[in-house]
Amino acid sequence: MIGGLKSESLLARVPAERQRALGRLGGQLFRNRDGDGIVHGHVALYGEGTASDELMRAARALADREGVVVNTHIGFDIDLAEAMEARWGRPRFAYLAERGLLGSNTTFVHMNVIRDGDVEPILASGLSIVWCPLPYLSRGTPLRLPTRIPEMRRRGANVALGTDSARQSTVGDAPFLALHLAAEAGEPIVSEDAIEMATLGGARAAGLERLIGSLEPGKRADVVVRRSDAAELAPGVDPAHQLVTIGHGATADTVLVNGRVVLRGGRSTLVGEDSVVAEPRASVGRVAARLGLGTPGRWPRREA
Repeated sequence: MIGGLKSESLLARVPAERQRALGRLGGQLFRNRDGDGIVHGHVALYGEGTASDELMRAARALADREGVVVNTHIGFDIDLAEAMEARWGRPRFAYLAERGLLGSNTTFVHMNVIRDGDVEPILASGLSIVWCPLPYLSRGTPLRLPTRIPEMRRRGANVALGTDSARQSTVGDAPFLALHLAAEAGEPIVSEDAIEMATLGGARAAGLERLIGSLEPGKRADVVVRRSDAAELAPGVDPAHQLVTIGHGATADTVLVNGRVVLRGGRSTLVGEDSVVAEPRASVGRVAARLGLGTPGRWPRREA
């Protein structure tokens, strides 16, 4: 494990033991037995600098055998990427390709660091990239290294959009930020490209393009019907651009998942939203009280 990732609390909770790591691979694949299920399992590793070659080979073999993707985080941090390059003595994707660890069912999250020597292995393998624009911005990475993800997409790589974690951003932030970051990197895209990355690109990255990602015969009826009467949507002359720039959850009116209506009139049909929201808010309030932070929503402004 790379030094900057070592944490006593993390290793106490998740011991870095060989048999434990190998034994837990694919622990959620049982979910794929339900052909009509909406939750699917894949093979996942924690991220760059935390897996041995043996563990990566085992993950890859299991994903191939089960017909699922193997997913991990790579290139989130420039310094960590440089540490891995120093350890392996070459560009990271060249190293992974030499060991047979890349393929069309390989999905990497972040990919903020792509060297010239990485480009050919990335494109040749058919792997998928999950681009998380806000984490890329929040660490000031553009000031040190412009993104090459739009270039990879132009050259044929599949790109999806992600958030990294709930604390980083909402789903609606990613297409808007991608649109502007691509232009800043000299690889401009249009709104329709951002929508494709958020839908079909995401389905491919998850290994589920046979089921979801586009509206066509034989695929599941996953449909979002958005409002058109909100003032911020006027004048409505470019719906695709407005979906990308203002397309947050507040404009969703009706949502179908596998043909089942789960949102109607902007409200969930499956759970009581008030109680679902109240419980985590109460939990945050209790933690804040223990830490002496006061009432959530009235916390002092954080300094950068």
